[in-house]
Order: sequence, then structure tokens, then C-alpha cells
Amino acid sequence: MHNYRDIIIHKAATIIEALIAIDRGSCKTAFLTDDNLRLIASVSDGDIRRALIKGEELSGVINGYANYKPIFVKHGYDVGVVRGMLRDTMLNAVPVLDDQGIIIDVLRISDLVSGPVSAPVIIMAGGLGKRLGNMCDETPKPMLRIAGEPILQHIITNLTRFGFINFFISVNHKSNIIENYFGDGSNFGCNINYIRETKRLGTAGSISLLEGKVDTDFVVVNGDILTRANLMNMLDYHTENKFEMTIGTVDHTISVDYGVLDVKDGRVKALQEKPVINYKINGGVYCLSHKLIGRIPKDEYFEMTQLLEMPISVGSYEISDYWIDIGRMSQYESAERDFSRIFAS
Repeated sequence: MHNYRDIIIHKAATIIEALIAIDRGSCKTAFLTDDNLRLIASVSDGDIRRALIKGEELSGVINGYANYKPIFVKHGYDVGVVRGMLRDTMLNAVPVLDDQGIIIDVLRISDLVSGPVSAPVIIMAGGLGKRLGNMCDETPKPMLRIAGEPILQHIITNLTRFGFINFFISVNHKSNIIENYFGDGSNFGCNINYIRETKRLGTAGSISLLEGKVDTDFVVVNGDILTRANLMNMLDYHTENKFEMTIGTVDHTISVDYGVLDVKDGRVKALQEKPVINYKINGGVYCLSHKLIGRIPKDEYFEMTQLLEMPISVGSYEISDYWIDIGRMSQYESAERDFSRIFAS
């Protein structure tokens, strides 16, 4: 049981005192107050990183990097409203104030989720990361760091916010780095088991190794995807519609900088000036029926797209929240730039 006072610090606190409070509270946030515990500001681990990057000493005060417009709720709050607010804002905690603005409690997302979700999440983390060049020679792509933490950790953290606690990580390239970092998941508030590929199995082949271990529909996420999407909602959509497979889709727009000709038999039929073409692309996120596990060839190379060749029902779920596939250097750099704005707690 957490004591909400663990993450309350005085407005004149030092950076090291803020770090200690954040570590003690395990919700990536601390709240600054006056002598009477009136809320003044919030400070996140991201705020501290920015202070240190700018050369501040640990003994320096943190208040110059705090957020002086913190989100809070008043006593008598509606639990459902607060739960939705925390999920929408990606905050891990929000203070509860009395009529004088004094903190009387702190609500955490872990306390407000409707309960652990038994459905497992399979994270595909065995790729070589060839498109990122020598960055992945010594480090598996899912372990590349964004805002100081591995991509894979961000994926797990986001999913545990929505109640997922059971994970299988499919590993191959430099698998020991992943397993040594995450262990059994207990340090990350979840249970982690590993699917160890002994050869290249494609984007779906390792799922065959789960036969007899999974008896409910499950989520699959590529290990290089960062998204704010609530995949619990996607799983609910999948089960409510009784799909055997649901693909998370993302809107993608291509702008052509030239006039496009429609030519047939040497004759120009039409000219479209600088068209904008909209596509729905595969977001690298899926929900699958557990019954499909036995239909994937055992321990053989198999792509997720090959499931579409089977006579199964396939649904589409639109991902409208932030989403990025970290496959190229430009995307890695974009994710690094975006993180503090999109994911900062």
C-alpha cells in the first residue's frame, strides 16, 4: 500500500529530493506543496532529466523545472471520470484536493484500472533491426533507448497502465540483453515469460510455440511500436465482434508533389494535380483468437500476413492515438523528439 505523502515534497526541494520521492512513489511523478500541503506544482522524471541535461546539480532546486499547472481533482470525484482522465493524459497519478487546495490523497492509475487482464500480450522482439544500421549491432532494436528507457519498457509500461499483466516476449537477436534487463517482470509490475526462437520464424511463427500455454484471445505487438492506444479497448472490440483476427490500422497519407497522369494506349485520359492519397496501413498491433495458434505451422517461418490467406474472420480497429513505427533512423529521432510531449507523465 502506497502512502500518498511519499510523493509530496516541499516547493524548495532539491533535485535529489525529487528523485527520491519519485523513486519511492513508483509513479514517475512528485507534487510540490507549500508548508500547509497546498498543491503548487508537479514534477516528473522527464522534468528532472531536462534539468540534468541543462547542467543542473543534484543539489540544485527543482522548482525551476516544475509544472505549475498540474492536473488535479477535488474530493467527491467520480472514479470513472478520473480513470478516463489518467488514461487520456498518460498521467500515472493525480492529487486529490480539498476545498483549500490541500492534498488529501493521490490516485494512481494502478489503483483505478478495473483489475488485471488475464489476456496475455505477445511482444515480437526478435528482429535484427537492419534498417537502423549499426545501432543494432550490439543492442537489439527493442532495447534502443527513447527518453532514457528501452522501447520495450515503454511498451510494457503503457500496457500495464490498462491492466495487462501477463507478457510473452519473443526473442532471438541478442536475447540475453532483453532477458537480463526484464527478468520475470516483477520489477515492472507484471509477469514475463519468453518465447525463445532458435531460428528465424518471421512475424508470427513464434506464436506456434504458445500451443498449450494460452487459452484465451490475446494481443500481439511488434517490439518497435510506440503508441498511446488503449489496447484493452481494441481487445474488447475484437471479442465483442467475434473476430478471429483484428488488425490495428493507422491512417497514412502520401502527398505527391507532381501532377499525376492517367495514361492509356499513349493517350492522356486525366491529370490530377498534386494528389493526396490516403491509406490504412498495418499498425503492427493485432488481437488473435487462441484457436489460431494451432493453425500456425509449428516452429516454422511464418508471416502474420499469411493468416489472411486462411478462411478466417478479420476485423479492422482504427488506432487514432499517437503511433510510430521505429524502423528507420528518422523515425527513431522523431520518437525521441515526440516522447516528452506525448508520453511525459
